[in-house]
This record gives sequence, structure tokens and C-alpha cells, in this order.
Amino acid sequence: MGEFIDRSDEPFDGSRDQAGPLGPAGPPRAVVRARRPLTPQALVERAEVVPRSIEAETVLRIHRRRREQHAALYVAEMRDLASLWSEDDEHDEKTLHALAAAAALRVKLPRGEDRVRDAHVAVEHLPACLARAGRGEIPVEWFEWLIRSVLRLSPAQRLQVDERVAAWQLEAIDVERFYRELRLLVEWFGRAVVQESPEEQRGV
Repeated sequence: MGEFIDRSDEPFDGSRDQAGPLGPAGPPRAVVRARRPLTPQALVERAEVVPRSIEAETVLRIHRRRREQHAALYVAEMRDLASLWSEDDEHDEKTLHALAAAAALRVKLPRGEDRVRDAHVAVEHLPACLARAGRGEIPVEWFEWLIRSVLRLSPAQRLQVDERVAAWQLEAIDVERFYRELRLLVEWFGRAVVQESPEEQRGV
């Protein structure tokens, strides 16, 4: 394999996508790769803990558990919740399904409604990224932010975002890079659909 390419300092240039005879082919396909794979050694260095220390072992154990166990459980739950969604449901039936989800999750009804909606978006409009989440290649927190970021987009636009994000080196890029590139990608559809990142919401 060749050396990974990091183009984090390059502008997000729509010209990277070739325009067809009917106009632009869609949002740009930015090259989003890390400088190097996220190996256990690289993770420990990123965590700024002493190699082979108790802290280093804890970092690796948490990371491994989230990749191998938490991710699979999350995706299984999302698929279950998505099964409670139907575009053809009347309002009362949607409420009953949301109530069922809320009871299972032990949350309030509005949260149950949100979770069913988000699960539907994940399964139907972000299938490639959901598959990567199930393999632990994209953290659950990142994936949930991806869902929130595309809620104002149409189903076709969400699928375009899904295709492009799934091509990123999600298993190795850092969190700042992910949020930055996702914001730029969604911004292509218009500033009105862009959500503030968690850091921006906290005023950091």
C-alpha cells in the first residue's frame, strides 16, 4: 500500500467532481485520509499516555470494546428501531410506534420519536456509513452527528452524502477532521442545512 494522503489543508474544491452534460455530478468527492493508520501505537500516542502503562492499556481496551462490541449492538438497535417506521403510517400509528420505542429505550415519547426517525434515516439513507459503523470503523458519536447533519437534506441528497463519507478513511482520521470535512460537504447543499458542530455549540 502507498502512503496515505492527508489533504486537510486543501480547500474543499467542487472542481474535483467532474461535471456531466447536465451540470455538476453532485457534491465534491474530497480525498479524506489520515497521514498514517490508527494502530494501537498511534492511538496511544494520540491519547498522550505512556506506552505499556496502565493508562495505555485502558485506552486500548476502551477502543477495542467500542469497535468490537458497542458498534455491533448500536447498529442492531438502529435496525430494530427502523422497523417501527413506516412512511404510510397515520399520525396515531406513528405515535404508537414511537411509544413502543420509548418504552423499550425507557425514554420519553419525544425521544422515542426522534430515535425511530433517526434509525429510519440511518438504514434507508445512510446504509454505507451504517455498515462501517457496524464494523467499528466510524464511532457511534460520529455517526449520530452525521444523522443530525443530514436531517434537512432530501433522501437523494442524504444518499450522496452517505456515498462520499463512506469513502473516507474513517477508521483513522481524527475527530476534528471528521467534523470539518462533514460540515464542508453538507455546506455544498447550502448554508441553511448546516448544523453547528458540538464544539461550536459549546462555544469552544
